[in-house]
Amino acid sequence: MVSIIARDIFTCDKHAINPFILSFCSGWKVLIYPHASPRAICPICLNPENVILPPFFAPNTNLSGANLSGANLSGAKLYGANLSRANLSGANLSGADLSGADLSEANLSGAKLYRANLYRADLSGANLSGADLSGANLYRANLLGADLSEANLSRADLSGAIIDRAILSDTQKEKVIWK
Repeated sequence: MVSIIARDIFTCDKHAINPFILSFCSGWKVLIYPHASPRAICPICLNPENVILPPFFAPNTNLSGANLSGANLSGAKLYGANLSRANLSGANLSGADLSGADLSEANLSGAKLYRANLYRADLSGANLSGADLSGANLYRANLLGADLSEANLSRADLSGAIIDRAILSDTQKEKVIWK
């Protein structure tokens, strides 16, 4: 569980509570369930179903080694986050902002990264086998030694990306931008 930071806006549709009114120790928590969006728990009703939660917002956060396998983090704001050695296999990161994030040696096998922003992300040694990176922004990303076998790179922007020693066997590469 991660405590919600004060700048996040969460409301409980049953109690109409705004966390800006609540103190930092009010009891608001964020839960990340596999195959579900992150959820907040209202400190009054303790029911995550009543809470309206915006896309996950955790820029510059240290999630190194975290197990987020199968998590729905679509649209997440994780720019600059440390996700090195994290397990994100099968996770939905479609439209997520991972610019400048450290994903070195992370397991992203089978992950959905459709239209994700990976500008200047460090994906060195990452396992991206079978991942959907179609339409992703990988401009100036570090893919040194990454496993991209059977990944979908269609319409991805790999301009200026470091792809030395990357495994690209059976990778879909239609209309990839390589400049």
